Amino acid sequence: MPRRPLTVLALVLTLTVAACGHADDGAAGGASGDAGATGSTEASATAASAATEGGAVAECEQPGLVWRSGNKTTYESYPDPGSDECVLYNGCAYVGQFAACANTMPKAWVMEHDLAAVFPLGELALHRICVRAAGHVRVVTVVDTCADSDCDGCCSENRGSADALVDLESFTDARFGVEDGPIEWADLGPGDPDLDGCN
Repeated sequence: MPRRPLTVLALVLTLTVAACGHADDGAAGGASGDAGATGSTEASATAASAATEGGAVAECEQPGLVWRSGNKTTYESYPDPGSDECVLYNGCAYVGQFAACANTMPKAWVMEHDLAAVFPLGELALHRICVRAAGHVRVVTVVDTCADSDCDGCCSENRGSADALVDLESFTDARFGVEDGPIEWADLGPGDPDLDGCN
């Protein structure tokens, strides 16, 4: 409950910013309206993320959490054709698809959620985990895993001696703001099994 006023404030600010953006778009002409709509979606995702981050980070400070070693890498759910993600890591075969989701998810959904692939997956499908490194902390949902068969053993290689490879989706990774490399992670337990329409 204590987070509700912050969420409402963030939504009011988002709507105010979005409304101002659309007013400017209308004055400039019709062609820029699409860009304004995309900007509003991105602004909404950023504001919603900022509104919930404080409460989520507090979850990562609860006593009794077991912190494990991880090695962080980054992947793209919507890679460009011909990119390394598409060619070397077989990413174009799974656009918008996640091992823990029955449905193929649109790019807008991917942008709005904090998502990770974990290797080995074990029992972590749809669990929420805290990730931390270099003073940054974020709660992400495990929706996918990595398959050595897709990339000539890259999952095991990137995991190294860590407890797990934690591969953050690129939009989540940008919000986390930490370079690839060693991190710590802790399991918060199962999250919402529907995860906003993924199942």
